[in-house]
Amino acid sequence: MDRLCNCGQWMRLELRTILAGKIQILHVPMRACEGCSVYHLFPPVKSVLADYVKNLGNDSRKRKRSFTDVNEISQIIYEVFSQETCDSSASDMENAIKAAINDRVNLLLDLFQHAKSIDDHIWIEDLRQRLSQLSSLLVELDRDKVYSYE
Repeated sequence: MDRLCNCGQWMRLELRTILAGKIQILHVPMRACEGCSVYHLFPPVKSVLADYVKNLGNDSRKRKRSFTDVNEISQIIYEVFSQETCDSSASDMENAIKAAINDRVNLLLDLFQHAKSIDDHIWIEDLRQRLSQLSSLLVELDRDKVYSYE
C-alpha cells in the first residue's frame, strides 16, 4: 500500500479530512509523505470523491460527512485501520486490507445474487458500483506491487 515519493521517502496510506466548501469530509484515503509533507488523493477514490463533492452542493451550514458512507474502499481501509495496532507493519496492514477486500467482495456477490433473484434493479446497480470500486482498489494494489519491485 505504501509507495515511494518523488523525494525518495515512503508515502503511507492514511485517512484524512478534506474540506469541500464548509463541509468536512472525513476518512478520505490519501498517500502522505513524512519526508516532504506532500500528500496525494488515493487514485481509486478520485472519481467517486469528485462526484460526491459535486453532489454536496453549496450548503451554507458547516457539516461533517464521512466518506465511508459512500465509498467501499474508504470503508474497508477505515475498518482495517480501526482493528490494526499502531505498530502493525506495512505488510500486515496490506494483508489485512486484502483479506477485508476478499471478505467484502464475497459478501457483495452474495447480495448481488439475492438482488438478482428478487429483480431489484436499483440494488443491483448499487452493488455493481461497489464491486467496481473494489476492483479499482485491487488494480492499485497490483500496481503498487509492481512499483515496489522496481
